[in-house]
Amino acid sequence: MVGRYHIEIENRRAKYILDIERKVTVIKGNSGTGKTTLIRMLQGYLAQGNKSGINLTNDTNIPLTVFTPTTRWEKELVELKGTIIFVNEVVDYIYSIGFQQEFIKSDNYLVVISRSGKFNHLPYAISSIYELHTEMNEKVKLTKMYQLYTYNEESRIPNMVITEDSNSGAQMMKNIFDVQVISANGNGNVSKVLIPYITTQSTIFIIVDGAAFGGFVSQVMNIINLNNHMLLFAPESFECLLLQTSQMKRKLSDEIENTWKYCDISKFLTWEQYYTDLLQKICRNEYGFSYSKSQLHESFVNNDIMIQVKNYLYSNLVKEADK
Repeated sequence: MVGRYHIEIENRRAKYILDIERKVTVIKGNSGTGKTTLIRMLQGYLAQGNKSGINLTNDTNIPLTVFTPTTRWEKELVELKGTIIFVNEVVDYIYSIGFQQEFIKSDNYLVVISRSGKFNHLPYAISSIYELHTEMNEKVKLTKMYQLYTYNEESRIPNMVITEDSNSGAQMMKNIFDVQVISANGNGNVSKVLIPYITTQSTIFIIVDGAAFGGFVSQVMNIINLNNHMLLFAPESFECLLLQTSQMKRKLSDEIENTWKYCDISKFLTWEQYYTDLLQKICRNEYGFSYSKSQLHESFVNNDIMIQVKNYLYSNLVKEADK
């Protein structure tokens, strides 16, 4: 399954416009923001079609379904293919290891209505976290998806760098920045590593792979909001940074700008996995060496590439979107 899907669902009082382009999309928001109404309208249309008084615009005719507390999800996840699954946070099993691991293996998209977004075994991107914003359009409440986090530019010089892991990305940061680089050894540990540095005034860069950090970003941003000397940079992945260097990008068409057209979710859970596969193919087929996530290849350790990586990194500063 691959692609971006545009869906509109409306009745006489409300209209929702959704654009889904990743395997996992999380819609957050407090009570009264229209999340439950969206699920109810989808259920109504799927049960009765136009007789429900609800209209659905689905140009690609992508199959849609809603998982409820009584859904036999073990059976459904095996049988469904090429479907967008909607599920509300009141459905307890979506937080279970079993559901998350089975969904990972399925060839479907998932849209989760969840204020917490805490899916410890289901990685998803910072860019796939949304809120619903509603405005009056004539006599209809028009509700659209807006990303909860935006990307900005920052060129400050750090006194310390904290990376998500200790692999090739961390090795590159040690070459780029002549400061202490600390590894958190996993995205779930980043907030813990930050705690001892809350009282310091040193500028701290936190560098993570945005493609799989969605479940952890809110906790880290809560810490950053109280400590403006901490900055979160979240490119999709380290491999994405390398692919944007001139040496690699000349071998591409629009795979970075329009990844949704290429990333087959039956093969790749996240865009990070897609970028890693793409980079490995280019290195092997075009340049004759193997790219490894565990060890930075000497071909990338030169001033030209390091300057480019640093510049692209600086354009990936995470901020909470204006409301």
